[in-house]
Amino acid sequence: MRYILIILVFLSVGANAQMVIKAHANYRPYAVPVSGNLLLDDYPNAAAAYSLRKLDKDYTGAAIRVRKDTTGQPEQDINFLSNGNLDTAGLKNFLNARNGFVVTWYNQADSAGVFNVRNATQTVQANQPRIANLGVIDRDGGEVTIRFDGSNDFLQIQDLAAQVSGEDKPFSTFANASKRTANTSSSILAASFFTNTTQQIQFITLTSTSKYAFAFRDNSTPLANFESTTNYAANTTYLISSITTGTTPSMFSNGGSNLLTGTYNQGTGTYNRISIGNLTRSVATPYYDGNITELIFYISDQTSNRSGIESNINTYYSIY
Repeated sequence: MRYILIILVFLSVGANAQMVIKAHANYRPYAVPVSGNLLLDDYPNAAAAYSLRKLDKDYTGAAIRVRKDTTGQPEQDINFLSNGNLDTAGLKNFLNARNGFVVTWYNQADSAGVFNVRNATQTVQANQPRIANLGVIDRDGGEVTIRFDGSNDFLQIQDLAAQVSGEDKPFSTFANASKRTANTSSSILAASFFTNTTQQIQFITLTSTSKYAFAFRDNSTPLANFESTTNYAANTTYLISSITTGTTPSMFSNGGSNLLTGTYNQGTGTYNRISIGNLTRSVATPYYDGNITELIFYISDQTSNRSGIESNINTYYSIY
């Protein structure tokens, strides 16, 4: 639930006093610098982290690289303000009432030793997710978001294979997302690896029957599928957390209890690619039809930190 934040400022000039009131459902101070720890400062060692807010106080790079759909298809990095919010004014000025599409979603995690490796990119213009329609910035629950069309949009995470290797590798993801329709399956994130010549895939999805699910496939053959009894609602923002030990998947919605039961045998392999919105391989992994505002990926079991990470995300976005 969102609350109206009302700030009263009294300006005194001589004997006269003027009261200025600023009220906005999503108001945050424009020029207040980031102070104190951010999410990745308190919960470090993420393999990759993508957001439209600043996640690490030491990160000095851009948030996203955007293409303007006009003659020449120019691109420009969009930065964070000093308070950690996205520079939406700069984005609107660059687009000048044109459509905007995300070319790169920059990684803010520093687990590789250098920021901005493992960026999420899409070089094919037709497959780039949208961030603005005719200059109007896409939003989800009042917050700037990235819109995946459910047809061919996805971002490919680069340079992650070296850290994601071994048998039954655990991983944890935290996503601020919403799905536009309830009658199609959509994958928020998918990871793939190869064992011999066979592709193995595991992915987090919202199903056509309005369920949360974790699936594991050998190419297009289902090996294990875990589906919740709890329904999600279309056009509703959720904080979706998914943690697997490598053999036991769990999924949580809005800080609740585990939605999944069961175990599986993942097999042996090295992840060679991870995608936001789909895989690049020709497999039965549906494209994501909805918005993603933040996605954090750990190659570790973050069960002990789950509550703290969820609380940080919810405090900022007021999801539940």
